[in-house]
Amino acid sequence: KVFKKKIKKNKRFKIVVATRPWEINFWSKETFKYIILSIMRITSIFKNSQIIFKIHPSEKEKDYLIEILNSYNSNCWKIDYRHLVTISKSCDLGITLNTSGCLDIISMRKPCIEFWLKNKVVNQNLTYKVDGKIKTPFEIFGIVLNVNNFEQLLNKCKSFKNKKIREKIIAKQYLNFLKLNNNRNSIQKNLKDIQKLI
Repeated sequence: KVFKKKIKKNKRFKIVVATRPWEINFWSKETFKYIILSIMRITSIFKNSQIIFKIHPSEKEKDYLIEILNSYNSNCWKIDYRHLVTISKSCDLGITLNTSGCLDIISMRKPCIEFWLKNKVVNQNLTYKVDGKIKTPFEIFGIVLNVNNFEQLLNKCKSFKNKKIREKIIAKQYLNFLKLNNNRNSIQKNLKDIQKLI
């Protein structure tokens, strides 16, 4: 008999990105482009990585997103039209652009980063000012870790390579997710308290 030695391939580092389109009264097309380009830079640092994009249901950003992504090797990215929960199951990390998609990612016990540029937000209706800092409800409730530039994103991604750090963050985010789902009355009260701070 001839035995073939099995070569164990390194597991790909998969990141699912839940996008949202730019809006005149919220953020610009240029901001959207910066965020996407920053996320794609991760693939040049983590060589065995893949970015999986879950486009917003409206698909308003689809054509422009593909235009940006076409300048990259098709092996390092793809667009997936399945439900975000299904996609998240096989991913190592989730990134959202200030969307409720973070809840789907956290429900699968995957760490989630919220990437948006606080200093570029035009309309504060989707954010709150707490202790002098602009935050989204997801950040306030501890559902996501927030980053505002490529350097912060890179540092967070590197930290997730550490199993202990990764598990600690997942446990914290998932616990906060359960609190939100188990006590909706508390959520409404917290939101009202936050609105008083605006």
